[in-house]
Amino acid sequence: MKKINKKNNNYDNDLYNRDYKLKCLSELIWNRKKRLRENYKDIQNSTDENTFLVDVADDYMIYYKKINDDKEKQLEYLTNLSLYLDELASDINNTNEMKTNIKNDRKEIMREIKKIQKAI
Repeated sequence: MKKINKKNNNYDNDLYNRDYKLKCLSELIWNRKKRLRENYKDIQNSTDENTFLVDVADDYMIYYKKINDDKEKQLEYLTNLSLYLDELASDINNTNEMKTNIKNDRKEIMREIKKIQKAI
């Protein structure tokens, strides 16, 4: 029978909770970005019918670009975090268990990076 390490189990639960929250936030951001694109298209179509909405469409485009810039910054931060985890994994002083945890964290970050890249 395998002995369960409570410290490791807590670490795994913390990672699971963090990863779950990241996944939920990522989905929420993706859905909001999709809704923003749809709203922008609707406003663009409406400006053809109503010239007064041109200013609204311009303001919305500024807001949309701001959201996109924020996503690109998030992508940059996650990429830097991924590089840092690579450095940690290559450090020979780390235990095998820590290296495994770091590699798993890096994989999750890479999945998030791909989701963000698709959303941009």
